[in-house]
Amino acid sequence: MRSLLVVAFVCSVLGMYKRLEIHTISNQRVAQEYEFVYPSSTEHERIEPYIEFDSFEGSYSSNFLYGTKGLHICVDRNNQLSGSYDEIGLLQGFVVNTLNEEGTFDSTATGNFYEAGTGFAIFNVQSQEAAVTGTFEIDLTSWGFTGTFNCGGSDELFEFSEVRTNAFRPSDDQCKLLDRVSPLAIEGSWENKDGYPIDACLTNTEARMSYLRRADDASLGDPLINGYVEGQNLIFGKIVTGTWYEEDSAGPILYFIRNTGSLEAFRWTGLLGNKGRTVIDPSQIRQEEKHQNFEWESYYGETTGKECGRFSRVKTFILENLPQDDDDFYYFVNDDYFDEAIEPVNYLARAEDSSDASALATSLLVIMLAVLT
Repeated sequence: MRSLLVVAFVCSVLGMYKRLEIHTISNQRVAQEYEFVYPSSTEHERIEPYIEFDSFEGSYSSNFLYGTKGLHICVDRNNQLSGSYDEIGLLQGFVVNTLNEEGTFDSTATGNFYEAGTGFAIFNVQSQEAAVTGTFEIDLTSWGFTGTFNCGGSDELFEFSEVRTNAFRPSDDQCKLLDRVSPLAIEGSWENKDGYPIDACLTNTEARMSYLRRADDASLGDPLINGYVEGQNLIFGKIVTGTWYEEDSAGPILYFIRNTGSLEAFRWTGLLGNKGRTVIDPSQIRQEEKHQNFEWESYYGETTGKECGRFSRVKTFILENLPQDDDDFYYFVNDDYFDEAIEPVNYLARAEDSSDASALATSLLVIMLAVLT
């Protein structure tokens, strides 16, 4: 009898051990399946992001442009360059790397710039000609880049250079990467996040749009603002630059299709003369009522010419009711003059005669300030 009890006790102990072993193996399998990670006080090694110093990618000053938000450049694996500066303009181009005699590469970027507005966005002090689009060519340096640009296909070159302020790749939003692959264009009917529409009609070269929006300081029940735009169709409908008109103001605007599929715009306030030409005041970067960025997130398909032109009367009203100025100087709708010293255009030196152009630019600016004060 005692022997039977001993055998039973041993079997019981062995059974408990087996169950404990199975339970332990089961827990191990669960831990392996869910890959439990237990906290550790040991700090992991920091891995710094890769910076490609011999590339145009990065952020730059914009002192030779408008000197506000800066210039941001991105370059993709196909050497296509995309850039955005001062919430006023875009750069689109390509980079070419050439092996030099020293065994290193020289990087040159060429392409086009596109700015908000109609007419005098970048000003030629010699010929009085202007353009909101043109070409550029820049060479990479150890501290930034230097190069030239021209206006609207003109042969006259203007020098400019900028200093790199950050070698990290900017975000897609900072560079304002465009949609280059889909058939989506600005033409059509869009809505913003609040459901207010914009209808855009494009020809091969021109654009017109009508839109509704709510005023920034609107109260419940206030009427919506009627707006109208006329401009140029660029890059097969991916970019439109022109002039916007509302019931008490107007100014330059630049529309573009982002790689996110949305329609975005840089918008400023300021007219030059009574023919719809525009001017940009860099001080507006801190005045949200005069400088804004817009986005329309939803595309709803085709529209009609009637919808695109339904608020065209706003342009007629604005241009017929500007302040009188026999000298055809700067009209600033809903504002007599700029809040700061008037310097709406960049007087940049010509590549072949920098000193004469700079002297003339200074003289013209002094004369303008004297007349307006």
